[in-house]
Amino acid sequence: MAILDGQLDSRRFQTTVRWTLVVALWALLMSMASGQSGISNYVELVHKRNVLVDVNMKLKIENQLLEEKIGLLKTNSNEQVRFLKEEFGLVQPGEYVYRFEPEKKNGSSKPKNSKPATTDAGKSKNPNG
Repeated sequence: MAILDGQLDSRRFQTTVRWTLVVALWALLMSMASGQSGISNYVELVHKRNVLVDVNMKLKIENQLLEEKIGLLKTNSNEQVRFLKEEFGLVQPGEYVYRFEPEKKNGSSKPKNSKPATTDAGKSKNPNG
C-alpha cells in the first residue's frame, strides 16, 4: 500500500483526497444552507427582525404623539372641545354640521341634505357664545 509505505505523492491518492474534500465541503455547505440553522433561514429571520424594528419605531412615535395629545386634552379646554367635535360629532347649540361624502366613481352620488342638529332658541344658553 502506498499510504503505509510513505508514498503520498501518487496521483490516484491526490485525486481521491481532493474529491473527498470537495464532497465534504459540499455536504457542509448544503447542511448550512438548509434547515432551521441554514443561511436562507438566517436571511429570512434578519429580514423579519428589520421589519419588526421598523414597526416598533413607528409604534414608539405613535405612542409619543398620543401621550402629547392626552396631555393637551387634560390641560386645554379648547382642545377638549375640538376633540369632541372631531371624534364624536359634538354639536353645540346654534351650530350646523355639514357632511361631505366622497364622490363615487360612477358619479351617481348625490349630496345629502343635513338638517341643523339644534335650533337657534338654545343659542342664548350657550356659555361659549
